[in-house]
Amino acid sequence: FVRSNSLGLQNRCAPVARRQAGAALSPMLWLALTVAPTVAPALALSAGCGLIDSDVTEFNLNLPAKEFVVDSTDWGLTADAAVVLDTPCANQPTVCEAAAATACAPGQCTATCNLDSGTCDLVVWVDLWTTIDLATEKPELATIDDQRLVSVEIDGVDYTVTSNTLNIATPTFTVGVGAATIMSPREPEARAIGTVPSIPAGMVVPSTSVVFTGSGRTALADTMADFRTPFNLLVGTEITLHTGTPVPMGRMEASVIVRAHAGL
Repeated sequence: FVRSNSLGLQNRCAPVARRQAGAALSPMLWLALTVAPTVAPALALSAGCGLIDSDVTEFNLNLPAKEFVVDSTDWGLTADAAVVLDTPCANQPTVCEAAAATACAPGQCTATCNLDSGTCDLVVWVDLWTTIDLATEKPELATIDDQRLVSVEIDGVDYTVTSNTLNIATPTFTVGVGAATIMSPREPEARAIGTVPSIPAGMVVPSTSVVFTGSGRTALADTMADFRTPFNLLVGTEITLHTGTPVPMGRMEASVIVRAHAGL
């Protein structure tokens, strides 16, 4: 028999007996059969009958710490770097670019003429990345088959500097995301999500929040929603050296943690 609650809606978990041919429907039963098809989809999402448990559709997307190392030895700076910074260029601006060829490893730096000082500036690029594969790091996502995560919410992105022997202050770092083929936040296809302020020489930093850009949370959430596609977490900056600036030495070890959750 059909059991009804105080609103006249049938109990979804109770078996419904087949009505005898020609038997008239009671007003209450007619109401239950008329309303139930309309409200059943919404009711099934909340509880009962073991169809969908809302608790199962909530996923913790917190990621383990991702390590990033800024190491001056990666730039291959030579003794010529100091020479470049003292090179006059007011009357021949192109001399800086030629001088930079011997100041660092190929593709690691460039030089331009500083018209204020009349000497060359050396620009060193710092491009760091790590690949994140949510499908591997969060195997519980395999339970949702071909569905896409929706309502991804970014709870925060934090960075920590655990060791720092650099002899110069860093510029502001850009934190971004991109496809697994993108290795620098400077690339056009990269999406910036936030910044890390300048870190003084030799200073370590406890866990601190990345400063999001206006669209940073959305960019990261959109990227993580497509969890079957690996992506790169990017950290980068440009270190500009002027005449009188010490040639960078040392290394800085840091980590970035992404905290997020999502549902279907």
